[in-house]
Amino acid sequence: MLMKTLLVAVLAFIMVQPPAFAQGDQTTVFYPTDDAYVDMMATAVNYGSAQVLESSWSTVQGAGGAYKMQIDRLSYLKFSMVIPEGGIVRSAFLNIYVKDAVVNSSTLIALPEENNVWNETTITPRMLRTCQACKKDVEDNALHTLDITGLDTWYSLNVTSHARSVRSGLLSLKLIGGETEEPFLLPGII
Repeated sequence: MLMKTLLVAVLAFIMVQPPAFAQGDQTTVFYPTDDAYVDMMATAVNYGSAQVLESSWSTVQGAGGAYKMQIDRLSYLKFSMVIPEGGIVRSAFLNIYVKDAVVNSSTLIALPEENNVWNETTITPRMLRTCQACKKDVEDNALHTLDITGLDTWYSLNVTSHARSVRSGLLSLKLIGGETEEPFLLPGII
């Protein structure tokens, strides 16, 4: 099942200011500089101008009867962060508005993306290190996983660890999502 999220995505930080500027915690909001999704079956097609971000996976039965996750569509978001010298990122949340999904049986997962070279007008699956059966990548690197319990509502994914590792500069995230009522589960994160 395809999960669609509105183009509106924001990254909200709660920072502790350096002593010279200390006035308590401060919330800073960053909007994406680039956002797009890729379709793994359309390796040369760019979807950077799409009005919504899409993500989906399917389950494929491999040799020996084992099931594995196959990513069909993957969403990418890039933010340009400016954190004052000495500032500390206390928390960072990616806020996503979910427009269409199978309620109570869909999951949304945020993952770090180390490649910041992409932009929304040129991104295709050919440009990226993508995972054909990325269950292990998801298990090892998921920043936050949440269940979709309603539509036309905001969801917050905790991406603090990745934001802290980047501090200032470009921060890229990828989102995968889809229906979980298939014969695989992601142990430890769902």
